[in-house]
Amino acid sequence: MSARNRRILWGVLAAFSPVLCTAPGVGTQQADGPLRLPKSDVVVTYQLDNVPLYGPHKLQVTYILEGERVRLDFFHWMEAKVPFQSVIFDRTKNRRVTVYPEMKAFSENPAGDDNPGILLRADAKVSRQGNAVVAHAPCTEWRIEAPANDAGDTACVTDDGILLRLVASNRSSIASMVATTIHYGAPPDGTFDPPTGFKRKPRP
Repeated sequence: MSARNRRILWGVLAAFSPVLCTAPGVGTQQADGPLRLPKSDVVVTYQLDNVPLYGPHKLQVTYILEGERVRLDFFHWMEAKVPFQSVIFDRTKNRRVTVYPEMKAFSENPAGDDNPGILLRADAKVSRQGNAVVAHAPCTEWRIEAPANDAGDTACVTDDGILLRLVASNRSSIASMVATTIHYGAPPDGTFDPPTGFKRKPRP
């Protein structure tokens, strides 16, 4: 993936930085707040709106072991079948693998504490707003007030911790992240391993 596309990819994620969580160990529920990680093995596909033309328009997140293993697949278009980049977080093996399908390569580093599957900050204040249905699943609407975001974003999260919708207050950067499909159950074998035949890139 080109340096330009990498900047676009992480720029899209940074647009949600007021609500994205980088703190470890926040899978438990706060008082009257949503779960930060799913309790079930699940694959969720999201549509990202108002992103740059060559940025990710589809994001697929796979969770198992209550978020101890997470895989994020980024696609240029909703119709795309092959991601242009994938990030595998595996706390059980203490590794974070970044896969570059266009280069048939991958890089590997220690997992660290930043679980990319945690999409809501631990230090954000939340307040219940009501109920909704997204992707045929019921969820609770929460107003998210993070320290760096005075306007407040909204998130819709299921009782078992699946984020279904995240709407940023700063609509000039990204309008929304909305689940389109939800599939419960264990993913195929090898989901959390680098693809066979891909070359390992040297660590910087």
